[in-house]
Amino acid sequence: MLFELAKKTIAPLVLRRAKEINGRENLPKKGPFLIIANHVSYLDPVLIGALVAKWTGQKTHFISKHDLFRYFGRRIGEKWLGMIYVDPNDRQACLKAALNFLRQGEVVGVFPEGTRWYQAGTLKKGKTGAARLALWSQCPVVPVGYIGPMDKDVKNHLSFIFSKKQEIRINIGKPLDLAKYLNQEITHRLLEEVTKEMLKAISQLSGKKYSY
Repeated sequence: MLFELAKKTIAPLVLRRAKEINGRENLPKKGPFLIIANHVSYLDPVLIGALVAKWTGQKTHFISKHDLFRYFGRRIGEKWLGMIYVDPNDRQACLKAALNFLRQGEVVGVFPEGTRWYQAGTLKKGKTGAARLALWSQCPVVPVGYIGPMDKDVKNHLSFIFSKKQEIRINIGKPLDLAKYLNQEITHRLLEEVTKEMLKAISQLSGKKYSY
């Protein structure tokens, strides 16, 4: 299975490719937990998911755009890689599916920016889906900062994985303390506040500014 391939082959490649990986000890030893990270490359979920697989033995179910379905389909994308496709006709469905995985004790990954963001030195304004999942599930939320090349600047997959011209650093932060937000009525204002706290944590780990 591709999940076992990630643990045995992709993860060692990431470990060799990355100049620095900090905060391994901040990953919970088992699920459920929610990973939130900045997003600059199509390989972000592969890199992060491979590390989680190696260090916790668990698959990360990343919420992914529906366009990827035509490349990976249902068996590889959903069953093996753990993708949760966003249905353009029902965008809430992916959150419900992610919540079910968390309630089953599994790991879910979300990019709160909603899409890849190429503006250097900054983070995109966050969307509230990750905040909803955190409040609904009340599980640990682990922020991750990725520092490295954007996929638009990389000519091909092999150069991204093997070339050391552009350094990769991954910083894993301590789980966020969201206790003060739990058991409150979930309003848009509350979701915006939690989202802002999430992006600030990612900002500190990635070295990118968040000014919203």
